[in-house]
Amino acid sequence: MAPGPEVSGIDIYLRIKPVQRASTRLAFDTTENKIKFVIPRNEAAGLVTNRRGHFEFRFNGILTAEAKQDEVFERVARPAVMGAMSGYNGTIFAYGQTGSGKTFTITGGPERYVDRGIIPRSISAIFSEISKRADQQFTVHISYLEIYNNEGYDLLDAEREIKAMEDLQQVHLGEADDGTVSYRNLSMYRANNEEEALNLLFLGDTNRTISETPMNMASSRSHCIFTIHVEGRKVGEDLVRRSKLNLVDLAGYQRVPKKGVDRTTHREAKYINLSLHYLKQVIIARQEKAMGMNRPHIPYRNSMMTMALKDSLGGNCRTTMVATVNSAQDQLDESISTCRFAQRVAMVRNTVLLNEELDPSLMIRRLKQEVRELKEEIRLLKGEEEERGPLTPDEITRLQGTSDLDELLYDLGTWAAAVSPAATGAEAMVPKASSQDVALVASGSSSGSDGANRGGSGISPDHPVSGFGAHLLSYAEAAGWEATANWIRTGVSVMQSGPQVEDVQCGTQVSSGPWETAGYEPSAEG
Repeated sequence: MAPGPEVSGIDIYLRIKPVQRASTRLAFDTTENKIKFVIPRNEAAGLVTNRRGHFEFRFNGILTAEAKQDEVFERVARPAVMGAMSGYNGTIFAYGQTGSGKTFTITGGPERYVDRGIIPRSISAIFSEISKRADQQFTVHISYLEIYNNEGYDLLDAEREIKAMEDLQQVHLGEADDGTVSYRNLSMYRANNEEEALNLLFLGDTNRTISETPMNMASSRSHCIFTIHVEGRKVGEDLVRRSKLNLVDLAGYQRVPKKGVDRTTHREAKYINLSLHYLKQVIIARQEKAMGMNRPHIPYRNSMMTMALKDSLGGNCRTTMVATVNSAQDQLDESISTCRFAQRVAMVRNTVLLNEELDPSLMIRRLKQEVRELKEEIRLLKGEEEERGPLTPDEITRLQGTSDLDELLYDLGTWAAAVSPAATGAEAMVPKASSQDVALVASGSSSGSDGANRGGSGISPDHPVSGFGAHLLSYAEAAGWEATANWIRTGVSVMQSGPQVEDVQCGTQVSSGPWETAGYEPSAEG
C-alpha cells in the first residue's frame, strides 16, 4: 500500500562564491547554519538614518567558499535523486544574482572533471543506482527546456541544424482541468546509459543562449530546466512508479546600467527580472497561504517560468533551493536580497505523493498468462491430451538441421508426415523402412488392386491417414497394391529399402541415405 501524502517545506541551502577579497561585514556559522550581515549606519551631515544595519538568516545548510562540487551534490542533490528512484518528484533550483555561481553549481565547469555540477552527478548517480537494483526495471528519458524572453524552446531538437535561436523548436505550455501542466513540442529522448544522457546534456548546453555582461563573461540569458524522467517497476509486478527530477538553472537578477549595454542585453535583462519578479509574487502568495491568510489565487500564469515550476512551488514535489551569493563588498546588497528571498521560499509547503499506479498493459498480460496456466491445469486434471497444431516453419527448420533426426523422431514416437507442397513449399523428410517394409507417400484419391478407395480417408483400413500423409506398410501388404500411376499420383513417391526395391514401380529415385526427400512439408500427423 502506498504511503499517504507528506506535507513538507522547501529546503534552502546557501552557497558562498569564492572571491579574491571577501567582505569582513559577512560572517557565517556552519554549526548553526546561520549567516550574518553587519552594515554600519551611514551618518552624514549630522543626520542619523533609521536603516537597518544587522541581518541574520538561517538555512538548512551553508556551503562555504571552500566547499567542493562533490560535497554540494551529496548535501543538496543526493536526497532528491534517491527520492526520484523511489517514485517521488524532485526539483533543485539555483537562485541568485548574475555571476554568483548558479550555472557552476547546477551544470558545473567544463575544464576539470571534478568540477562537474549537480546535473552530471545526478545522471551518474541514477544509472549507478539502476545497476544495483537487479530486481527492478528502469527506463530513463531526458528533456531540456529553455525559457528565453518568456518564450520556450526545445534544446534537444536533434533533427535540426541549430545556428540561431530561431532554429530551435518553440515549446508551448498548456494546463489541464486538474491543474497539471503539459508541454507541446518538447521532445523527450530515452537514455539507456550514462554516456547517452551526458551527450544529451552536452547538446542542450551547446544550444543554450549565453552572452557577455558587465557582471559575467559568459552569462546565462535564459532560464533552463533539465528534466530526468524515471520509470521503474519490480519484475513480475503490475505497479509502476513514474517520477521526474527537475534541475533548474535560473538566470540571474541584475541591475543593468543605462549606458554601455546594447539593446539586446537590455531586453534580455527586462524579461529576466520580470520573470523573477513574478516568481517572487508566487512565493509570497504561497507563503501567505501557508500562514493561514486568505489567498485563493496563486499567480502562476503570469510567466512561463512560474507555470513550468508550478508543481515545484506548492505542488507534488520535493523541492530544494540553492541560494548563491557573492561575498564581495560591493555585492552585499544583492546578497542580502537573495537571502531574504530564500527565507520566503522556505515558508512554502508542498504536498508530496508517491507516484505509483497500475500499468494496464502489464495487468492484461499477467491475467492472460494466468488464464493459460489455469486451462493447462484443467486439461491435466481431465487427462486430456495436449492439442497441437502443425509444425511451425521455425520447428521445421530446427528439425531439418538436426543431425540425428531419425533418432529424435523415434524418441518422440512420431513420424514425419507430408502435407501439400502448396502450403509452404518446403521439403519433407520421410524415414526409410526396413528390408521388409515400404514407406508410402500418397495424395488425393487412389485405388489398389482390390478396388478400395485409397484417398484422403486413408491408404488402407488398417492404416488411416488424413489427406496427404506418410505411412509405413509391410512389404507383403504393399505387394498387393497395383503399382501404377492410377494410385501413385504425379509428384508422389514410394520409397523402400532392401532387395525388393525393383519389384515395385516407384517412378522415383531412391538414394542410399537414411532419409528421402518427398517434396512435401512435414506436419504433426503420424
